[in-house]
Amino acid sequence: ALKNGGFACVYVAAVPGGETCRVGYADELAATVTRLQRSSPLMLSVESAIWVPDRGIAKVIANEVGCDLAPHRQSGGWFNVAAAIAVQAVELATFRLYPNATTVPHHQLISQMAGNMRRAG
Repeated sequence: ALKNGGFACVYVAAVPGGETCRVGYADELAATVTRLQRSSPLMLSVESAIWVPDRGIAKVIANEVGCDLAPHRQSGGWFNVAAAIAVQAVELATFRLYPNATTVPHHQLISQMAGNMRRAG
């Protein structure tokens, strides 16, 4: 698992329509989304996940985005803001705080892992 590799992600999860979203960090994205889904009356989708070298970096980025989006904060860690705005806030905070950090978008990571599994299998 990615957890064993030391990676963690900053994610944006949203409800249908994308006008309410949550920004957080996780080392096990699937488990985090499952936990969030249990407490949501609406189906959630992960709009973005950027993987970074460790959990500490992910936590700092997620906290910074929380500050950036503070005027839109709702209870329970949710934001009343379009998911696209939150995704952009994550990208900007990542670059601002860690301009030299290696980041991998989730879709790219999944593609690379699938390719590695096909070659190994």
